[in-house]
Amino acid sequence: MPQITLLLFAGVRRNDELARVLERSAWSVDEEMVDEEREDEVLLKGGETVCPIPPVSGG
Repeated sequence: MPQITLLLFAGVRRNDELARVLERSAWSVDEEMVDEEREDEVLLKGGETVCPIPPVSGG
């Protein structure tokens, strides 16, 4: 599970379906995409807007 997911949802009771979606989600912080390979470098100080970007399929 990506580090940012663990940080945001630590201590929060999650259901299995939500956990599966979050594990595959990309993330943005203050409208900037977080590079999956560099998420350990993201430091949240408070007040940021953090958004999961769930996987989607085209059609």
